[in-house]
Order: sequence, then C-alpha cells, then structure tokens
Amino acid sequence: MSVPDILAVVFVPFTGFFVDKFGYRLQVLILCCVMLLITHSFFLSQPKSSPRSPIPFLMIMGTAYSLLTVLWSVVPLIIPPNRLTHAFGIMTAIFNMSLTIFPIIVASLITNDESFTTTEIFFILSLFCSLAGLVSLLYMETKTSDYEEVNEMDQFDE
Repeated sequence: MSVPDILAVVFVPFTGFFVDKFGYRLQVLILCCVMLLITHSFFLSQPKSSPRSPIPFLMIMGTAYSLLTVLWSVVPLIIPPNRLTHAFGIMTAIFNMSLTIFPIIVASLITNDESFTTTEIFFILSLFCSLAGLVSLLYMETKTSDYEEVNEMDQFDE
C-alpha cells in the first residue's frame, strides 16, 4: 500500500495550494469520494483467474487521499469562530473512533469472506453514504441566498 501513501505525500501541498487559491472545498471532497468509489469498484470487479495490475488504481487512491485533507479546512467555514475548538475536538474524536472501529469491522469481514468481496462492498457502501452527505451539503449550500459570499469565503486572499 505504499503507492497511495507516497502519492498522497507528494500531492498534499499542491492540493492545499489549489484549494486555498480557488476554493471549491465541497466539490474537491466529492471528487475524492468518486475517485475512491472508482478504485474500490475496480478492486471488487477483479477476476480471480486473471487479475489486472492494481497500480493505476492505487495511484488514483493516493490522489484521492491527498484530496481528503481538504476536510479539515472546511470546518472554519461552517462553524462559528467561538465553537471552532469544540468542532475540531469532535471531528478528531470521530476520526479516532473510525480508526478504532473500521479495522475491527474489516477484520471480521475478511475473517468471514477471504475473497475481500464483502469488505469492498462495505467500503463502497460507506463511500456512497459519504457521497450522499456531501452532495446534500452542496445542495444546501447552493440554495442559500448568500452562496456567492460563501464561495468567496472559500478562497483565501494572498
């Protein structure tokens, strides 16, 4: 799994520069989900008899990982300044909880199905839930009367 990690390390600064310059944080997170859906769908569709090389899809996964860092920069845009520390604390707790619970779930899925089919289905369903949440947030953002103001706040002036 070093390919996604190496690519994420390389692309994170560029992702940060792009998002700081142009904004579009929610759209970048949606793109991240779509890229991870493509990757996990590829892994699910691999034939056992003649598997194809996973390297291109691991590269897509690494790029998606670099896009995921945008998640932390969204918080100050939607949370009032007097609640930021609380929001980051809750977000960190949820993140740590997922780092604790997801491996246990994945381990039990692999134990019951060594073909990784149910594991990949679990990842795909999780990504669909995330994608649905992000699309609904984008929809709510576009319906607000101050959408242009929110989009301008999404960019940092130099």
